[in-house]
Parts: sequence; C-alpha cells; structure tokens
Amino acid sequence: ARYGDMCCDVLSLAEWEGHELKSFQITYIQEAKFGDNLTILRSHITGDGVMVRGQDGEKVFFEASLNFRKR
Repeated sequence: ARYGDMCCDVLSLAEWEGHELKSFQITYIQEAKFGDNLTILRSHITGDGVMVRGQDGEKVFFEASLNFRKR
C-alpha cells in the first residue's frame, strides 16, 4: 500500500486537477529493505498518464503506471 501512496504523491494537486485515476498497475520487482535509499522517479504526464519507478541506484524495487481519464 505504501508504494501505491508514493506513486500518487508524485503528482501535485494542480496536476491532479482535471484528471481522474482510471487504472493503476504496479510491478513489484524486489522488496526495499531497511537502509535502502528509495528514490522515486516519474515521467512527464502524457495524455495517457504517468510512469513511476522506485529505485536505489541501479536496484529497481517497483515500476508503476497511473492511467487517467479527463473529468
């Protein structure tokens, strides 16, 4: 559940305006362990949505896509 919250939190309130979450897909690659430095990366918003990745250097923990529909 925390990874899902992190994915939604990468968008500002202004970016959420006018968009509604249509679907959310997350792929868990490996578990982040205590001491890992989790960095959250995101793409630019496109007409379809945004891509999000959680990683520590070259170690990827998850990748997700948030797909939107216009309100």
